[in-house]
Amino acid sequence: MKNLLSTVAVALIVILSAFSFIKTINYNVDSKASNLTWIGYKVGGKHNGDLKLTDGKITMSGGNITSASFTMDMTSMTVLDLQGGMAEKLLGHLKSDDFFSVAKYPKATFELTKATNKGNNTHDVTGKLTIKGITKEITFPITVNANSMKLTATGTLKVDRTKWDITYRSSLAGTAADKLIDNEFEIGLNIVANNSKQ
Repeated sequence: MKNLLSTVAVALIVILSAFSFIKTINYNVDSKASNLTWIGYKVGGKHNGDLKLTDGKITMSGGNITSASFTMDMTSMTVLDLQGGMAEKLLGHLKSDDFFSVAKYPKATFELTKATNKGNNTHDVTGKLTIKGITKEITFPITVNANSMKLTATGTLKVDRTKWDITYRSSLAGTAADKLIDNEFEIGLNIVANNSKQ
């Protein structure tokens, strides 16, 4: 009996010791080093550009994402596949009330509610995405590489814009088939974050 109790006690000590070495690290997003991209698809083509993060925070514990939040600067949106007046015209339209109403809603946000570690640095992330003051849940995969000083994260959000009341030339607006703009657009993540204690 004493041997059994001794064995259990040793096992508990080993388990508790293992948990004590699980590090929790808070990272602050480097908005200058990070970059977001966007792609919108239409019949016969697509447009793409950039978008900036103003700030963000990520917490990792034992290789798991335990919290994360980001703020996107909608006023920073650019168009990269067009030049000159054509680019300015499209950008103005995207910032208008037909799309993102940037003057009224200059920021979009994401707040993590759940993350599942799938192994090989891949995580399924679920959270609240707020665009134009409308908050909806979204899930997407990301790849995270982190050490004690720095974290990088890459992934792609596929966003059904109609859920955020962006219905211009969508399938919900009764648009002619040859003039449709896809309901879904993509946001590509390239996030760099540094240990907040640096």
